[in-house]
Amino acid sequence: MRDFQCGHKNMQTPRVLRMKQLGCGSDGTEPFGNGRIVVDIGLDEGQETLDAVEAGFLVLGFELIAASVEKMRSNAQKRGIAD
Repeated sequence: MRDFQCGHKNMQTPRVLRMKQLGCGSDGTEPFGNGRIVVDIGLDEGQETLDAVEAGFLVLGFELIAASVEKMRSNAQKRGIAD
């Protein structure tokens, strides 16, 4: 998405994945993603991934580094997305 100059920098969540946070969508309360699929490769701490989940996207995330998986799991728990 950065290659298409969507207005974000590295490690920033693209606006399209956080439209609900910006108050966009049908009435600002409906999930903007509405079940659409996002594939995230290289999750790091998971900020972009978790923003997409909160916006209603179905996210398929892949991460090879165990420490990053643990960071993301912890961040998901803090945000109330995971147990």
